[in-house]
Amino acid sequence: MSDDVIKGWRGRQIVELAKREASPLVAKRCEEIVAAVKLNIGEAYPPASSPHKSPHARTGALQRSIDYHMVGDGEGVVTTDSPYALYLELGTRKMEPRPFFRKAILGVRHLFSKIDIHR
Repeated sequence: MSDDVIKGWRGRQIVELAKREASPLVAKRCEEIVAAVKLNIGEAYPPASSPHKSPHARTGALQRSIDYHMVGDGEGVVTTDSPYALYLELGTRKMEPRPFFRKAILGVRHLFSKIDIHR
């Protein structure tokens, strides 16, 4: 390889540019996941949800707790700060799970293969 080719390589800059360009697309996908998770909690209480079915909304606090934030260029995280979300999702030794996060992720995972980089 000639020295000119090595001096002209801008791989790191290209990667950084790609991450910055991907950020709006990642944010959009995160918003879609948040909407899907909230939709999974959409049915009103009463009655209580059945085991292995999505939880029913009592106060709306669980739905309001679902959000996302960007953690860097091209990276986003969907989160909840609800203290009982994990118990609903995974269950406890006294309660069967009422998954809502995983169901939403599985429902929208096809979107990740359809990221359109052409605007």
